[in-house]
Order: sequence, then structure tokens, then C-alpha cells
Amino acid sequence: MSNYRDQNRESITKHIVDLEGRFFPDDVTAIDNTLNKGHGFSVLRTGVGAYTITLDKVYLSLISFKVNLQLDTAKDLKAELGDVDLANKTIKVRIVKKSTGAADEGGVYDANQSLSFRFALKQTSAI
Repeated sequence: MSNYRDQNRESITKHIVDLEGRFFPDDVTAIDNTLNKGHGFSVLRTGVGAYTITLDKVYLSLISFKVNLQLDTAKDLKAELGDVDLANKTIKVRIVKKSTGAADEGGVYDANQSLSFRFALKQTSAI
């Protein structure tokens, strides 16, 4: 049984985990995972506006998700879900321009800019 803080919230089964987290993307450097909020994951910057979230545990399926980008000023940017490979414990997210869909990071980030997520993940095939 998982010990995640939000386990089973809004769920009728004990086999669903709500994993929530927040990290601070940068436009050129690696993610400092010591600044991450939440637990059960780490993040790797893999390219312009591209990040791979690596989960600490294997899950069977992703039931629902939400990704949000907090910016210090209004910009033409949004966060979106990329490839999900739960067998390898990875979920990709990216930052793109709303107007074009092209990968972008919007310039230099500061401490007020972050990417947060919430994943509802199925732990077992038992329901």
C-alpha cells in the first residue's frame, strides 16, 4: 500500500494513487530536484521545453492528469502532457507556445515560475 499523502482521494478503490508534484524548469540548466515539491518522482530536462518525470514506482495505467504552468508574467505558453511510458516509469511534459504549439521555454525562469502536475495512477489490476 502506498504512503502518498493524497492516496485514494476522489477514488472508490484503494488501488488508485493521486501523485502531485511541482518542479522549477529552467531555460538552460538541469532541474534541481532538491527544490521539487511533492515526492515519488524526479525530473530531467531533456530539451527545449521538454521534461521527463520519472516515477519512483511502476503503475499499470494513467487514469487522468492535469499539468499547469505558473508564470511570473503573462506569456503565450502552456504545459501539456507528452509520451507516457509507465513500464519505464516515465511521463513526459512539455512547454509550448499556445499560438503555434512549438516547444518554447519563454526565456529565463525565476523562482516564481513552476510546472505542477497531478496524475491519477492505477496501482494494481484489482478493482
